[in-house]
Amino acid sequence: MMRKILLMSALLALPVGYTCMADDSENTPIDLNDKGLRPTKRPKAPSAQRVTASVANGVLFINFAISEGECQMTITSPEQILEFSFDSADPLMLNIGELHDFQISIITENGNCYESDTIATSI
Repeated sequence: MMRKILLMSALLALPVGYTCMADDSENTPIDLNDKGLRPTKRPKAPSAQRVTASVANGVLFINFAISEGECQMTITSPEQILEFSFDSADPLMLNIGELHDFQISIITENGNCYESDTIATSI
């Protein structure tokens, strides 16, 4: 019995500190701006919606804090135009490969439009 108490005391006295760190130095955040295609007859309350986007190693990540239904996304670059549809209820992880000087435009089922500035590279 005494042995169990000493063992438990020793385990509780040990400092425990774990830090999980990921190397996201390659991750490039993307600002998506709400273009506000809604009527402006009344004041607009601040939205709780947050759309986060980033690109790393040719993979595009997009996440909607609040689902806006089915989305149509267009990625425009000098080399090509890519079109995708996805459900905003789930985070999107899409391999877009190597693109240079591209822009992202997303139109949601709710009628909102989000556009990015020009992004230099996807790698």
